[in-house]
Amino acid sequence: MIFSGTDNAIHRVILAAEIIKHRVYDLHQINAIKTVRVRDLYEPLEKGLEQVTLQRTLTILEIKLTKIVGPLDKSNIGYQQPVPYEVVKEAKYLSEKAKQRRKQFKGKEEDDRNCNIVNIVKNP
Repeated sequence: MIFSGTDNAIHRVILAAEIIKHRVYDLHQINAIKTVRVRDLYEPLEKGLEQVTLQRTLTILEIKLTKIVGPLDKSNIGYQQPVPYEVVKEAKYLSEKAKQRRKQFKGKEEDDRNCNIVNIVKNP
């Protein structure tokens, strides 16, 4: 799952990613900061005036959340480890299949349950 935002939306991107990380266990995070040049073209309302073109640079924050560890580069400067299991508050809305799996694993050791938590985030 990839979140991205510019300017005033950056804090919302961070907030959304943090909420999901604290609801779904074992999500790895990679952050990237990018820039994009945007050209705005303004058409004049009155005849005889020239078009005005402004070029500006936007900063974009991109946050990638994934459960797949294989293709991730853990040495990447933007890499963050998953949140510890004790901190994660699982999502309340689980599928029926997930509820059945929970019933099967009740009473087993916690290490066994860690790997069977429902994946509600679909990886791209």
